[in-house]
Amino acid sequence: MRLTLKNILKIKSADVQLGGLTVITGENNSGKSTVGKILFSIVKAWRNKEFLSKIDPTSNIADTLGEIRAFFRAESINLDSLNDIPSLSAQLVSDYKLWKSVRPSLEKEVDEAGFSPRIKSKIEEKILLISILLLQSGSPGKVFGVEFYDLCKSEFRESIISFGESQAEVDFYDDTIDADTCHLHFATKINADHKPSPTVHLKGALTLSDATFVESPVYLHILDTIRGNNMSSPSAALRILSRAKFNTDIPFHLADMAEKLTRPYDPMPDLFSEIDKFDELIDSIKSSIGGYFQINPESRQLTFMQGSNPVPPLSVASGIKSFGLLQRLLEGNCLSTDRILIWDEPEIHLHPEWQIVLSNILVKLVTLGVPVIISTHSPYFLQAIRFHASAYGVESSTHYYHAEPDEETGLSEIHEVIDDLNQVFTRLAKPLRKIMNVDAARNTLK
Repeated sequence: MRLTLKNILKIKSADVQLGGLTVITGENNSGKSTVGKILFSIVKAWRNKEFLSKIDPTSNIADTLGEIRAFFRAESINLDSLNDIPSLSAQLVSDYKLWKSVRPSLEKEVDEAGFSPRIKSKIEEKILLISILLLQSGSPGKVFGVEFYDLCKSEFRESIISFGESQAEVDFYDDTIDADTCHLHFATKINADHKPSPTVHLKGALTLSDATFVESPVYLHILDTIRGNNMSSPSAALRILSRAKFNTDIPFHLADMAEKLTRPYDPMPDLFSEIDKFDELIDSIKSSIGGYFQINPESRQLTFMQGSNPVPPLSVASGIKSFGLLQRLLEGNCLSTDRILIWDEPEIHLHPEWQIVLSNILVKLVTLGVPVIISTHSPYFLQAIRFHASAYGVESSTHYYHAEPDEETGLSEIHEVIDDLNQVFTRLAKPLRKIMNVDAARNTLK
């Protein structure tokens, strides 16, 4: 698998191989995390598209039109166009062009009805939903484009086009045998009215069924807040289908993480579960942190069990939480050969000794077939990954990249550095060398 990016946020260009262990190094604000978030958004958008393609949109469109009609009737307004909703819904699904005449007429009725701003906004959202549901029935590419755009908006809160550039491109290739030479191309540009104009081309089938993006272990003591505010998809289509509340203040990867960490532990979730082969890793994690995290299946409250003593996550060290994240993801069957793990700076909050332990576990995951992407700016953690990849014989499946910012534009070129790792270590360790000569500093102050 390979992901290439052009003019995406802080990234001028990137060409990254995936499927084994992918390591992206670089300084802060060099675009390392962007690669993982783009991949996370691709996988989620693809699976949303697959989900939507299996749903007959007729009933959902009929329900949404019925809700719009109810707003008008509350104001004693009867719309002839919405008198026979079942028939209209079926016609719209069979002939998308009909919506191009119905929608403007409906929007005009909304403008003239004198609704309050809140009600008007609600109706406009439902009209937008109908457009998305109709798109999914006839254009998988457009559906993916809408889903991917919404997910990127949730993750980045800004246009994904690099500042000063007029267009951006994302290409994803999945050459796994059962992927049927999958190729996804997403391009977007700023048009004449300064709005993004995306185009999408899809081919084949994506073999990744899920992605998990890990950003920080502090999630474990704010799970209730996250679950209460954002447990639905940021995509308009899934948001309406679920009728769930949505708070756009929280990036979707946090909601996804909260849902996964609070799944009840099922030792045999399905016939083909890969959880058994992770038992040794789970036991290793529990041994390393001197306890384990468990979830109450009724309250979905997470607790760290230290012996027989339950400890709330707020009182647990951040380093222990890092291992707890991995324990819960493994127990929840969230990682497998087709469920990729993306971890942003896993060394954060970890003592050097535990950095070695965690890198060991991550490399072991790769030996078990789990695709893993990590970003790091720690030469210590990078060396630990390098050591364990060699020890477990997966050097050929491990790819190292470095984000190199341009001094003028601030945009980074992400290039492979497998043959030049010593130079990467030199760059990452440069800040430390500046403060190594204590005697020189002491003399400077005299």
